[in-house]
Amino acid sequence: MLKGFWDRMVGRRSAAAREHEVERERMTDEERRVDDESFEDRAADLAVEASLGGINPERLLPDDDPAHQSDGR
Repeated sequence: MLKGFWDRMVGRRSAAAREHEVERERMTDEERRVDDESFEDRAADLAVEASLGGINPERLLPDDDPAHQSDGR
């Protein structure tokens, strides 16, 4: 009885894992990045953003556009 129960539990996990892999293949790179983050990391990011007002960190990086880059003078 216990073995049958265990097999059903493991089988469901295997099916869910296969389904997740199929879904992951359809995801964009951004969705995959979010999917790779742990729940705790995402919750911490949201808490910091809420308490500190959060800014988009991408705006702190220089643009690839040469018009926005300094020429070192």
